[in-house]
Parts: sequence; C-alpha cells; structure tokens
Amino acid sequence: MFTSKSHDEGADIVGFPSNSSKYVIVQCKHTRSASIGSKGIEDLIHACQFYDTPRGIFATNAKLGKQAKKRLQEVKNQFQFLEWDFNYLSKLDDELSDYSAARKTPYPFQEEAINEVLNSFESGNNRSLVMFATGLGKSIVLAEVAHEYAVNKNKNVLLLADKINLIEQLESSIWSQLPSSIDTRLWDGKRTPSSFDGITIATQQSVSSALNRGETIPEFGLVMVDECHHALSPTFREVLADLNPPKLLGVTATPWRGDEIQISELFGEPVATMGIVEGIERGFLSNVNYRMFADNIDWNVIADNSQNHMTIKDLNSRLFIPSRDEELATKIIQEWNLNDRPQTITFCKGIDHAKRMAELLSAMGMSSRAIHSRNMPQAVKAKHLMDFKSGAYSNLIGVDILNEGIDVPDVEMIVFARVTHSRRIFIQQLGRGLRIHPGKEDVVVLDFVADIRRISAGIRMNNERNQYRSAEIYRGPSSDMIQFEGVEHGQFVESFLADAADLDENDRIRLDFIQPI
Repeated sequence: MFTSKSHDEGADIVGFPSNSSKYVIVQCKHTRSASIGSKGIEDLIHACQFYDTPRGIFATNAKLGKQAKKRLQEVKNQFQFLEWDFNYLSKLDDELSDYSAARKTPYPFQEEAINEVLNSFESGNNRSLVMFATGLGKSIVLAEVAHEYAVNKNKNVLLLADKINLIEQLESSIWSQLPSSIDTRLWDGKRTPSSFDGITIATQQSVSSALNRGETIPEFGLVMVDECHHALSPTFREVLADLNPPKLLGVTATPWRGDEIQISELFGEPVATMGIVEGIERGFLSNVNYRMFADNIDWNVIADNSQNHMTIKDLNSRLFIPSRDEELATKIIQEWNLNDRPQTITFCKGIDHAKRMAELLSAMGMSSRAIHSRNMPQAVKAKHLMDFKSGAYSNLIGVDILNEGIDVPDVEMIVFARVTHSRRIFIQQLGRGLRIHPGKEDVVVLDFVADIRRISAGIRMNNERNQYRSAEIYRGPSSDMIQFEGVEHGQFVESFLADAADLDENDRIRLDFIQPI
C-alpha cells in the first residue's frame, strides 16, 4: 500500500509479505546532495513504531552520511533495516523483466470489451463507454487500452478520476499490465508532473485548476475517465471540453445519477456491459446470500396515508421504526458466528454511529474499527486497512470512504447497518464483497433496510436475476438473489406502490399508491 503524502507517519510504502506476520516499511528519500542525513532514518524508525514492526527498508538515490550510519548502528538490535542506495536500486532495475510477473491475462469478457473499445476508435468514433460492475476488472480494461496507446501508438495518455485516493489506487492497479519503459505519474493538488510522457493519472480538479490558471497542457492522444458517472458534473464536463481529446473512454460500475442526466450524452452508448447479476450468474463474481431485514415496518402507515401522495422522505420517516443499535449488533453477531466469523465490512451513515457500532460489536467479541474521511490522518486509515487485510481484526466499519477504490477480495460478509443510500452507492458498497477469491464460496449480506428505495432495488435485482436464469449458468440456491425477512416485505413495493419502477434518488418524488380492490 502506498501512503506517500502528508501525515503518513514516515511510511511511503507498507508491505505485508505472505510469509510473515509483520509489515515491511519502505521510506524513500530523494536528494541532490551527495549523502543522506539522519532524518530519513528517524522517519523510518517512527513509521516502524507506528506500524508495530521491526522491519524496514531505506531507499535513496544517494549514500548514507555519517550521522545516518551512526543512527543505524544505534538501533540495529531493535530494528531489521536494509539500505537500498542508487547502485543497489540500479542493479535491481537491470535484473527486472520488462513486464511484471503479476501481469494478468484478461478474461474473455474483458478481452472482448478491450477489443470493442479499440475497434470503435479505429472505426472513427472518438468516444467509448464500458459499464462493468465492481469486481469485474475495469482497471484491466483501462490498463490494456492505455497500453495500446502509450506503447504501440506512442501517444501520451491521461487517466482522470474524481478523488486523490482513487488516482493512487488506479496507478498501482495498471502497473502490472505496463512495461517498465512506460512512465506513470500522479497529478493532484500537491504533485504536478514535470513531464507528461507516458501515462498521467490525475484528479479532474487538478487539471481544472491548471486550465483556469491559463497553463498550457499538452495534447493527450487518449483521455480515460474512471467512475465516469462523475464526469457529468459541470466542472468535469468543462475539463473534458477544454482538453478536447481525439479519443475519450469512460468506464463505470454505477451509471445512474440522481439528476437523471444520461451518461451516454458524454461517452456515447456502451460498447460493453456486464452488471452484478450477470457477473454472478456467469461465475465472474462471488455468489450472494443476501437477506433484507425489514421487520421494523409500521404497516398502519399505508392504510392511514395512502391517499396523501407522500414523498419518499415522508414515507421513510413514517414507515420505518428505528432499530436499537443493540438489536442490530445482536443479529450481526449471530450471523457472524453462524458463518465461521468471516472478514466483514459494515456500512454506517454517520461517523458517530460507526464509532458506536465499533465499540458495541468489539465488546461483543467481533473486533471492529471505524474508518472515515473527516479529519482521520492518512496513516491511521492506511493502518486500519492494512490491519484488516492481514486479519488483525474482523470488521471494518466505513462511512462513505469504502464506496470506491478499495480492493479487499476476501471479504465474506457485508452489513448495511441502518443505512439509507442511493441506488448508485448501494451497488458500490455491495460490490466490496463480490470479488472472487480462492476458498471463497459466497458473500453473506445483511441489510437492515430503512429506505423504500432499497426494497425497490432488491426487487429489481431479483427480476433481473430471473431474466438471466438458465440451466446452463444458474449457480444460486433459489430464483431470487435477495431474500426478504418475511414474504410480505418482498411484496411490499409491488403491492402498494404504483410507480415502483420509477423510484430514484430524489427524496421529494411523490408516490402513487395502488388502490385496494
């Protein structure tokens, strides 16, 4: 994991070797001086103490100075440090193959999408769109299309995303598919490339700021946009219009937007698509054991208010009786124990609720930590994620931050703890548990429903699964992907709401109720 930014506690790279229970910390120092002082060693010591490991590597383009060597001697009995200077790094570089040993061969459906994009461009189209569900390898498509333009066509490539943490993960996710001769570089608020040769991974905000300052940006032969549903915002659209790339590729797992703007307006009709249900049925995503718990519904609301044309917000506030956290925790612990205590991701709506659930579940034996983006130092977030991936604790509780850009393939349980979300965020969060992994048979999903749109989304996914069901590819235990806790809950939307298919993210939409016969 790369953590190189402010508040990283001295760790530029945190690695977790498969043959060890201790992290390896890498501290990188680049200097124009002939030697490195002791500060870099102090940073490495601090990082190792923060991550509770004695193992560290000091990588530098220069030799260690006297003070640095002296400090290494002083701590040699406490830490196991290696020094990688310019000569050693150069030797490593000479011994490396042109391509990474981790280079992946695309699955047939990914290869088909890559070819469709390239063929579309070759036939004269300047826009292309791929819609793959989370876990189906959008980064492979991006990497292989970038490879075609950067390597075979010798064109500069720009890969855009909406958040800093996304561009960092994007860069690392495409490395394995690229030769060592192709440079990649990050462009965000604190890092501006000195050259744009090769592939530049940038936030759209950084490009927008540069354009607004009147800076000259070189022409890119290809511009790609990850999670391209974000590109329909006014600022993002202005950036793409100013860049005016000869070729534009967008990829997304969640094309829906609350403002009802169609993503095809900007990227054209998709050349390749595969949703969650199709991915599950064809074996490219983990099978799902999904249960919606909607037993806190006040059914009297329907009889009393069906003539009042309530909004979604009105219905949610009157229909669902808030569950106590202790009740949720008890159910979560029961299911966690029944399923052999799997690694779990839990989603909460707010930070206070996440912290409260972490304390409650930990006290009940399910070690949990909350992670969020508000004033949480980067190093703390990185350590929580690394500890979770290594199995140091069982349950990672997230507030929005886990929706995009996090890859934890061995997660076998997802919990929606009293959350209300849009369909797009719902699909993103569900996708955190869908990646296939050796030894993983399925993912258990516990959804404590508190939103009429969630029930509607469940019915929609069940209907979609029934469309794909066939003797050749069906893998699930029943015809429905999502099981409701009580038959009446599964029939609720279809029984009472006439416009169920039109439910969207707008809280103000007024609902039409089916009149009883």
